[in-house]
Amino acid sequence: MTSNNNNQRSTARRGGRRPGLAVAACLLTCLVVGCDDGSFRFATVEGVITLDGKPLPDATVRFNPKQQGGSPMVGPSSFGTTDSQGRYTLRTHKGRSGAVVGRHVVSVSTYATELVDPQNSDETRVLSEERVPKRYRTPSELTYEVPSGGTGDANFDLTTS
Repeated sequence: MTSNNNNQRSTARRGGRRPGLAVAACLLTCLVVGCDDGSFRFATVEGVITLDGKPLPDATVRFNPKQQGGSPMVGPSSFGTTDSQGRYTLRTHKGRSGAVVGRHVVSVSTYATELVDPQNSDETRVLSEERVPKRYRTPSELTYEVPSGGTGDANFDLTTS
């Protein structure tokens, strides 16, 4: 009888743990699924970046969503590269067009590197020097509210002074 009693206690304890594990697995699944681009509203974002009144070509523009309300989920960042006229169009790293609707911190940079020999070394070569003042890079003082209808006027006039 004693071993039967111990067996019942052991089963009860294991059974008590399973709901806890199930809850933990469910929460983890919700967090992973919540990070999917599909759970956020996106809108098209285009604009022009200038530096001291002139178009800023070959700059990387990054929109990083800010936390809104009580949700810890902010959505994916979006980025674009300016053309010779300083124009850019945003997309996510998964190739989705636009940016998450809501408030963003915006950073701009012209610094670019590449690996000298990607197969055999981590040595890099500078392709483009930084021309953007530090206050517009990470962390940046620039912000932008992406409207639900999208915009073609997400313009930033940067200055070196």
